Amino acid sequence: MKERYAPALMARNPHELMRCIEVQSAITVSELHANASLVRTETRFPPRHYRVDYPKQDDVNWKKSIVWQNVGGKMEYTFKVQD
Repeated sequence: MKERYAPALMARNPHELMRCIEVQSAITVSELHANASLVRTETRFPPRHYRVDYPKQDDVNWKKSIVWQNVGGKMEYTFKVQD
């Protein structure tokens, strides 16, 4: 969607411009969510987050947040341990 539809967005007025920006934001958030799900190497609260390749829950590393950074236009994920 990002490569196919986002470049074709256009606005004829401020209202349509707002909608275009909302679509771009939705695409970015969807991409972040999908990639964060792939980074999480466990199953948690099935069926909400179930991975066939990692079918077990990882309680040792449960209190981790996935943090995203945009470095030069590239998404990079790190883990932050919460107390």
